[in-house]
Amino acid sequence: MEWWIYVIIIAAVVALAIAALVIRTAVLNKKGLYLAGQVTSKLKSYSSLRRYKVLTGVRLPYRGGVKEISHVLIGIFGVIVVDTHHLNGELYGTADDKKWTHVFSDGKKEQLPNLALDLQEKVDAIRQAFAAQGIYRVSIDSINVVQNSEKKLKLYVASSLPVIRLNRLGAFLGKSKYDTDADVDMDKLAKILTSSSQN
Repeated sequence: MEWWIYVIIIAAVVALAIAALVIRTAVLNKKGLYLAGQVTSKLKSYSSLRRYKVLTGVRLPYRGGVKEISHVLIGIFGVIVVDTHHLNGELYGTADDKKWTHVFSDGKKEQLPNLALDLQEKVDAIRQAFAAQGIYRVSIDSINVVQNSEKKLKLYVASSLPVIRLNRLGAFLGKSKYDTDADVDMDKLAKILTSSSQN
């Protein structure tokens, strides 16, 4: 076989692989799963070095309903709740607003629950699950990660609120307190959340 045939075959395979990756990213982005996958990957990478635990899709009972939590990281320091929101366009909100406004790239608007308050309720649901098992003193931090795969989101929320883009997650996890041993039984906490989760 001629050498140029090999070159054509290799080029075709590379082009197909790139096309498949682009299509896969577009499909995941449309379903809102791209960001969740990226966050899961970052959390698992971070936790594998420290032997921390990462739970995804935790659904806990709360005030007669269910709070769905994207990710829970359990480490020697305590717990971090990481919630993901696939958004594009613009996001407006304050700590006191009951609803936040999401303006899509095409100008359409939707009202979202206040992401900061919703996140606090998810922390409260975790505390309730722990309290039901007699565990009361666990440090729980929380953060919302908002973005889409094209990184086209303008944030108009105070920097003091627990809302960041994906590229800031590494810095958030880099705080020294997340390497401080607080005598947390990671297996026990993970088991409580897993058994309390309503799947």
